[in-house]
Amino acid sequence: MSLNLIAKENLKTKLSNLKLDFIHFETIDSTNEEAKRRAYQEKNFEGVIVSDTQTHGKGRKGHKWYSATENGLYYTLALKPKKFDFQNLYFVTQSIAQIAINVIENIALEQVDLEWPNDLILANKKVGGILLETILTPFATLPKNLIIGIGLNLNQTNFPEDLRHVAISLFQKTGQKYNKEIFIDQLTLQLIKFFKF
Repeated sequence: MSLNLIAKENLKTKLSNLKLDFIHFETIDSTNEEAKRRAYQEKNFEGVIVSDTQTHGKGRKGHKWYSATENGLYYTLALKPKKFDFQNLYFVTQSIAQIAINVIENIALEQVDLEWPNDLILANKKVGGILLETILTPFATLPKNLIIGIGLNLNQTNFPEDLRHVAISLFQKTGQKYNKEIFIDQLTLQLIKFFKF
């Protein structure tokens, strides 16, 4: 389920009020990779990048994230953080995961757990994952950019054979279809609050 024109315009307006760009693709290699390209090209780039599908969705340690269907959310937030604790990456990663969990639970009313370090678990299967990457400059006390990738299985009705025993979507658990716009809006607001204030 792709974002429709009204949803895209709504998000563009809301995010511009937060001084963030909103960029939507029908397909791309990876929203995290696109965020990094833009961060290198544009000195002050901050924004949300989403794609209906990804050809090379990324997970931790080079693992692939299945994102060949429009029914998932493939989301990246690129920020220039005002605070960042290099000494406590555990806390930062856990905080991002908890934000994603809170958003899912508030919208879907289902319990989601974190399987450390970055898997979001629903009914003993993976419903989502996070990938935190940084762009560093020499001698800086803060990263030049934070690249926060979040993949969520929202409305998939099935998965490839090799993933069926490990992956689940919110639709498969609840029987309800979910609006990507709401997830994008809530994830962004909560992440901005954490990293900017």
